[in-house]
Parts: sequence; C-alpha cells; structure tokens
Amino acid sequence: MQQNNKNVLLHGTRSQGTS
Repeated sequence: MQQNNKNVLLHGTRSQGTS
C-alpha cells in the first residue's frame, strides 16, 4: 500500500509539472 502511494505521488507530481 505504501509503495503504491509513492507511485501515485511520483505520477501526480510529474503530471502537474508537465501540465
């Protein structure tokens, strides 16, 4: 569960940066 959260966080920051 914690690992999944990290993945989502990484994707979230990347998505916001590209947007």
